[in-house]
Amino acid sequence: MLNNNEICKILERTLEKENIEPYGEFYWYKVSKGDIQGWIFGRFLSEETNDINVEQGIINGRFVNVRLKPDINSTIIGRVYQNEKCMVLEKSENETYLNDHGSFYWYKIRTNRNEGWIFGKFVEFK
Repeated sequence: MLNNNEICKILERTLEKENIEPYGEFYWYKVSKGDIQGWIFGRFLSEETNDINVEQGIINGRFVNVRLKPDINSTIIGRVYQNEKCMVLEKSENETYLNDHGSFYWYKIRTNRNEGWIFGKFVEFK
């Protein structure tokens, strides 16, 4: 049986060097490395794994809405909380001005529970 660290190493090597075969509409993917095969939920994969510049951030707002798109009128798809750690995946092209908050970029973040956009005032970079 593998421990968590060994599983992460296998998946990391798999994403870098071997094929990834899509499977079905539920976004599960069959991954393989040599004779080792397994399944991973698509949310944890990216076609841009080598190009993406991921930074680590910390949420600094008490309750922060996570949105589908970088827009205050976009659908709320989740919520993150103060001091929660996140990966910052992307930055919007332009800053947005919001009353009482000022002008900031939007950031696409990923946590254990959410992936979506938050207003830049509510994330600090490590």
